[in-house]
Amino acid sequence: MTFKRGLQLLIVFFLLGFLIGYVSCESGEEETEKGKELNFELYDYEGNLYTPESLKGQVVWMTLWTTTCPYCLRFNKQISQMKSYYKGQVFFLGVALTSSGWKEVIPYLEKNGIDYTVVLGSKKLLEELGGIRGVPANFIFDKEGKLILRFEGYLPRKSKKRENNLKEIAKQKRTVILYEAPHRLLKTLK
Repeated sequence: MTFKRGLQLLIVFFLLGFLIGYVSCESGEEETEKGKELNFELYDYEGNLYTPESLKGQVVWMTLWTTTCPYCLRFNKQISQMKSYYKGQVFFLGVALTSSGWKEVIPYLEKNGIDYTVVLGSKKLLEELGGIRGVPANFIFDKEGKLILRFEGYLPRKSKKRENNLKEIAKQKRTVILYEAPHRLLKTLK
């Protein structure tokens, strides 16, 4: 394992450890994401059904990805490693976004040694999540099924879109993680 890969995994493990600690302590002071509950039905290759109700009682890390995204592949391999480390504490659910269905996903999973639960995505799920900016997109839900963290990814480059995006994100009552290019960081923080 290279130093860079080790550092990436350390950061991901640290974040996940922090979230597990956060989710398991019950301060009860501030709720995240009030309002409508998610409503979706997703099936894995064996026909097992996953709904918000069936996922309650466990911390769920949902990652949306495509088979053509190199970043998604790296992230999927990291999740496969994290799955054994956080066994019993976090349920990892991969959501493959593809129009080709299982005939594209199964060879991808087998070829790359991805061994966590994967379902096929749906338009309804994307709508329920409020859309995504790109992949991989990650969502973490607490044991009650409330969205507590969303990895938003990079902000748009164009100023107006960036400003509108930040205004929308600022209204949300949950933890949000954004990526920003180092050369734009100071300007974004203003």
